[in-house]
Amino acid sequence: MMWRRRHIFDPFYELKRMEEWMNDLMGEMQTAGGLLLPESTGKEVAPISRVPSIDLIDKGDTLVLRADVPGVDKSDISVNMKDDMIEISAERKGEEEVKEEGYIRRERHYAKYYRAVPLPASVDKDAITAKFENGVLEVTMPKVAAEEVKKIEVK
Repeated sequence: MMWRRRHIFDPFYELKRMEEWMNDLMGEMQTAGGLLLPESTGKEVAPISRVPSIDLIDKGDTLVLRADVPGVDKSDISVNMKDDMIEISAERKGEEEVKEEGYIRRERHYAKYYRAVPLPASVDKDAITAKFENGVLEVTMPKVAAEEVKKIEVK
C-alpha cells in the first residue's frame, strides 16, 4: 500500500487541480450564456452566436470597417457606438417547410452575430454612415482631429 504524504510538494498534482478548476470555471461561464472568446472568426461563441469576420482600414482621415454578415436582412442589423468602441450585432432567422406525399418537413434556423471592435482613433459619432450590400456591412467613420497636448511647466 502506497501512502501519499501531504507535506511533499507534487507539481503534477497541483497542475491537475488547476486544470480541473479552469474546466469548471469555463463550464459555468458557458452555461451562464456569457460570451467566451472564439477560436477564430466565424466560429460559434455561445450556442447560437457567431463572430463576424471584419476588416478595419485606416484611410488617413477616415476609418472604414467591413464586416461579413451573410444571410442577414438590412433591417436585422444594429450598429452602435459606445465610447471608443463600435458594436455590430445582427440576427438571421428562417423557416423552411416542404410538403410532399406522405410527409411534411419543417426546419428552422437561427443565428446571431456580435462583435465589439475598439477603434484606434477618435471618430465623429454624428458623421458615421453605414451601408449593407451583398452580405457585407461597411461602416465609414470620419476621424476627429486629435487634441494638441499642452505642456505645463513645473515651477
